[in-house]
Amino acid sequence: MLTKVYFGFFFRCQPREHIVFRKTHKTASSTLACIFQRYGMSRNFSFVIPASGHWANFENLWIKPSNVYKYEKVMKYWGGFDMSVCHGRYKRNEVDMVVPNATYVTIIRNPVSHFVSAFVYYNYSKRVNLPYSENVLSRFFEIKDFQSKLRHTRGGQQVENGIAHDLIIDTTVNITEEIQRLHREFDLVILSEYFDESLILLKKLLCWDFNDLLYLSIRKHTKTYDHLYNVTNEVRDRILESNKIDAAIYTYFERVFWNKVKAYGPKFDEDLKELRLRLRKLQEECNVYALGRYRKQRFMRYKVFANDTEYCKKFFIIDDSNSKQSQKDLRDKLRIYEKTRNLEKPAPKLQTGSR
Repeated sequence: MLTKVYFGFFFRCQPREHIVFRKTHKTASSTLACIFQRYGMSRNFSFVIPASGHWANFENLWIKPSNVYKYEKVMKYWGGFDMSVCHGRYKRNEVDMVVPNATYVTIIRNPVSHFVSAFVYYNYSKRVNLPYSENVLSRFFEIKDFQSKLRHTRGGQQVENGIAHDLIIDTTVNITEEIQRLHREFDLVILSEYFDESLILLKKLLCWDFNDLLYLSIRKHTKTYDHLYNVTNEVRDRILESNKIDAAIYTYFERVFWNKVKAYGPKFDEDLKELRLRLRKLQEECNVYALGRYRKQRFMRYKVFANDTEYCKKFFIIDDSNSKQSQKDLRDKLRIYEKTRNLEKPAPKLQTGSR
């Protein structure tokens, strides 16, 4: 917890208890969501969950009261949810109604590596009948109107300005004004290329401890197929040409990011070193290994191998496996609260009838 001294008095910052993390696709957002979920679950926070039950269902839904599980009861008892950490269509005024007075965080990625990651994960080449071979990216951009061929497939929104799509950028108005709107709405925009550095800024923003920031990668790209995704200068230019808005977003927030690092002061490097030391110790303690590969060996999912303790397991909170658990936790929390309220109510007075 951060401590500052003013005129001889010590002041401790208070950890933020209302957080909205706007997930984006293919940006290490699942690892960051795991950090938020672990923090919230350890403190019995209430999580925003879609009324239909699974966090993934928010991908095509707006995060607004009518789409949120148990919204009316949570608003009635506590005035809103504590945390939102899922994908979802986003309008600030509607999310404010669900998680009021929240700190807003999101994550973005360099548009070149972001496109390549989406290309691999969503298997774009297969969807346009392009066989895997050398320089598959170069040949992909030779396909006429590839955007329209992919736009309505799973993950197809990421083929062109995917970050802008996730953050609901209005491409019909001035893009600079839209980016400045994002700057006003988000307290911190994390850069996935500088993930650990971003966590130090997050620590200061949320008034967290180092242990709150620890993580183990949920997914990690293997190098099995890297020779097929050779990003030449020509490919890089084609990616940036088709992702101009994402490039503008990244350039703007990269500048904001380093300004925040500079404002953090000389202790930044010391704190970053401390975080990475603790991350190495966590890796050694939990003895993580690759459980296996999926999607034609393009990704590995990690799992605890040795020292399979509850402490190590909690670093593998994943959206897919915790939607139902979060629903159950919320139901239990509501039931306990309602039971407590009923116990506190005075017993009804007995009515005496006339004889």
